[in-house]
Amino acid sequence: METRISTMQGVTCTSTDSPDGQTFASSDLGSPLNPSGKRFNARTWAQSIPNGAAERGQEFRRVGLCFQELSVFGYSTATDFQKTVANIWLALPGMLARRLWPRASASKQNRVDIPRQFDGIIHAGDMCVVLGPPGSGCSTFLRAISGDRNGICINQDSYFSYQGISDKEMHTANRGDVIYTAEVDVYFPMLTVGETLTFAASARCPRELPKGISHQQYCEHLRDVTMAMYGISHTIHTKVGDEFVREVSGGERKRVTIAEATLSNAPFQCWDNSTRGLDAANAVEFCKTLRLQSEALILYEGRQIYFGPASRAKAYFVDLGFECPDRQTTPDFLKSMAFPAQRVPRQGCNTPRTADDFAAAWKQSAEYEALQREIEAYKAQHPIGGADAVKYRLLKQTYQAKGQRPSSPYMLSYSQQVMLCMWRGWRRFWADPGPAIWNPSTDGPLFSSWLFWYTLASLPTFALFHFPVGLAHDASSAAGDQATSRGFLMYLLFLTFLLWVSTFVHLCIAIAPSADSAGNIANFLFVRAFFFCGVVASPDKMPRFWIFLYRASPLSYYVSAVLSTGLANEVMVLDPAMAGQTCGDYLGAYIEQVGGYLADADAVTSCRDCRAKETNVILRTVGVEHGSRWRDLGILWVYVLFNVVGALAGYWLARVPRGRK
Repeated sequence: METRISTMQGVTCTSTDSPDGQTFASSDLGSPLNPSGKRFNARTWAQSIPNGAAERGQEFRRVGLCFQELSVFGYSTATDFQKTVANIWLALPGMLARRLWPRASASKQNRVDIPRQFDGIIHAGDMCVVLGPPGSGCSTFLRAISGDRNGICINQDSYFSYQGISDKEMHTANRGDVIYTAEVDVYFPMLTVGETLTFAASARCPRELPKGISHQQYCEHLRDVTMAMYGISHTIHTKVGDEFVREVSGGERKRVTIAEATLSNAPFQCWDNSTRGLDAANAVEFCKTLRLQSEALILYEGRQIYFGPASRAKAYFVDLGFECPDRQTTPDFLKSMAFPAQRVPRQGCNTPRTADDFAAAWKQSAEYEALQREIEAYKAQHPIGGADAVKYRLLKQTYQAKGQRPSSPYMLSYSQQVMLCMWRGWRRFWADPGPAIWNPSTDGPLFSSWLFWYTLASLPTFALFHFPVGLAHDASSAAGDQATSRGFLMYLLFLTFLLWVSTFVHLCIAIAPSADSAGNIANFLFVRAFFFCGVVASPDKMPRFWIFLYRASPLSYYVSAVLSTGLANEVMVLDPAMAGQTCGDYLGAYIEQVGGYLADADAVTSCRDCRAKETNVILRTVGVEHGSRWRDLGILWVYVLFNVVGALAGYWLARVPRGRK
């Protein structure tokens, strides 16, 4: 792996006379340029790339970073409580306020500083290693400089310069050029390694390709080369998997992550704990590459205790009065500075003890003064918005597809992105088509045996729902096509109701902190909407305040439309009284509910209600009008559109980092 990483470094700084088309079109298994051959040489392949790029008028983009007084902080509350169904509503207003107006609500929370006053320079082409124990701010620092700032805040006094490009421009128009590779590998488990890396290569494919090379050939060749470099060519047809789908090993999955980051072609990459999951042999090889690091940043409890050449780091701490034990490697010695039990001070030396002492010693060192002079020179050489920024924008446009906006962070056009995502979605569906296909030997007989019992279990639904609301008949008293029109309207109502439920849940997910919380919120609001939709109690029986909830509930309009469509304009036919009962005994409770009176309360046959001759009378008692059914359908669609707009707005305001808006 040491050779592979050094090879990738050499891509942007070497060139040969190898024709660019030959590099991508070589089919000779004995050629060092063919990743499928046994004689493939990654260094030779890398050396053949720059010359071909120059022939196409392309130049590799290079990005450095200068940061000064970088401070990152977050917010927390002094006290918290366990969320339950009863008290989660107490935290809902504060949660929404923090997501929609983070600055206004920050004054009521405790500020927690993580990295404090960091300074440093990472020149284009350099590699910097960030060392520190867990909790020292290594991951937070990498997220801060890579733009992955969801949940953290950057101090306004912090200075960023990506070789003349401002922090805002880099993380909006060029956010694909500075990436953060997290230590946890997250993939679509059903996709194969080859499909995963093909998608990564296609998403960053440049506009100008070598002559005679198609888009598919270019992406597949880069995929094969990267897999050969990282030793995972044998997994091309193996699913990536996850904790539940066991396919490739943990070490191979980590190498897939590194390969995917390589295929992103991002000139500035931040790798967080890249040795996690690697097997012992590859982890040792990866650690050996520390000699390639030109810069080193040492952290201790959120303080910067050293930044400078990696070769000078050991000497700096030795000069502070610490001793490097025999057989201890330089990285272990540097990390031991953050562990009081591991660092060994020399006898008679007054050495720093706490993180503040180390930070103060660093601020007073000659290395820190030299770093400040270098930072000021970097600012003068690469001013914000200067010639370097203009050149970078022009280079980016040569990579983007035709018709793509210069301010867009994407290389592909919108149609190309849609086609690529559709291809990946189809591959995901094809990899997991469903139980009827991938396991027919057991699921087929089980389905046949369960069909009868499921049908039997659905009978209470028909008895308790379909018949009372009139879904068992056409509910039409007139001839012609009214039955067909009512059936069509009923179908539209069911479809609209399902859309409303789906979009309402998505709205809750967009504004809630987690999917579990969103589910609790959606269930609570849905039950409350059902209570005040006119089914449990008619509108005229509700107090004045609850009438507002009845008018605001979308279920009110849905129930009204369903009842009017299924029951309106029907002539009421009253069944005769049961044996031993009079009409008064039989229909007394009914008359008390809907009003009116019986023509003959003592009769035992031909029970006649003088007011309720048709179903419209009954429907009016619960506030349902037959003429408002299409209006109710339109109101339901208004609620659906409100949910869609609210979900998009909530996602944009609460989940999209402010640097990317």
